[in-house]
Amino acid sequence: MSLPIRSTADLLAVLRQHPEWREELRRELLTEDLMELPARFRKADRERREDSRKVWEALGKLEEAQRRTEATLQSFLATTEKRFSEVDARLSTLETTLHAFLEATEKRFDAAERRLHGIELELDWMGGKIIESDAQKKLANYLLDHVESAELLDPKTWNRIAAVALRTGAITGEERREIGWADALVVGEAPDTRKPVCGAVEISKALDKSHVERAERRSLLLLQALRAALAAEPEKFADLLPGAPEKSFGFGIGRRIIEEGRRFAQRKGVLFVRYRNGHDRREG
Repeated sequence: MSLPIRSTADLLAVLRQHPEWREELRRELLTEDLMELPARFRKADRERREDSRKVWEALGKLEEAQRRTEATLQSFLATTEKRFSEVDARLSTLETTLHAFLEATEKRFDAAERRLHGIELELDWMGGKIIESDAQKKLANYLLDHVESAELLDPKTWNRIAAVALRTGAITGEERREIGWADALVVGEAPDTRKPVCGAVEISKALDKSHVERAERRSLLLLQALRAALAAEPEKFADLLPGAPEKSFGFGIGRRIIEEGRRFAQRKGVLFVRYRNGHDRREG
């Protein structure tokens, strides 16, 4: 039977009564593409779910890979830290060893330098003694311009003179020792007046102010001692000097004299005589 349809409400009422008509009506009203939309949506939903599953699976794998990477990195860092600690320990040991080596080496160098300094002092002392011995042997030649026929006072002769001078009170015991420390004591004649003179000599490679001071002081003390001894017992020393010295010289013999010593010698009248070895003497 036919049902009158006058409005959409009637149409909807009929479709409710006959739901089987909906599909046919749908085919009449909708295009084929629209009809296929539900199936497409269901397929798209299935694909979305599959893609989502794959994405989550990939994320899971990525997380696992990240965990493995972190574990590997932690292991690497731990191993590296351990190796650095071992290297630090070895470096510390090396530094300690090196420090001990350098300290020991420094001590050995210090000891070597002290030995070398001692050797240098010994050589310097020996050099001074060689100069002193050589100069004493040729003393008359060195003093020729100021003391003619210069004669070196040997220790025995000096002690005889000193004993008389000490007994007369001309010099003290300390002054006697002071004179005796001179490198050389000489007596002779003045080249111009031929009168007796004497002198005290200081000999060194390099003369300074102290050498000049000693030469002056000892020459004056020697003059006092000789005058006293010849005044007290002239016959005892007649072979040495015919009379008391009228003058005494202070001499300094050396390779060189420092400037301060030179100025002081000029003020005090102490005479500097340059020491000459064999080569120097041949040249003049």
